[in-house]
Amino acid sequence: MHSLMTMIHICGAVVALLAGFMAMSFRKGSGLHSAAGMVFSISLLCAAAAGTYMAIFIKPNRAT
Repeated sequence: MHSLMTMIHICGAVVALLAGFMAMSFRKGSGLHSAAGMVFSISLLCAAAAGTYMAIFIKPNRAT
């Protein structure tokens, strides 16, 4: 489970970086800019959700 969540986190972040670069390279208001922005948002949310899940359930930081 740990390696699956790590792969989701890494792949989501890589896709977000690529889509963010694409969104910046397309003209604002174009269909491609909008599509790249949606891919960026969704992939960043997937990476954040996987990271949050790992932080809470797999490697919790317990204060002792």
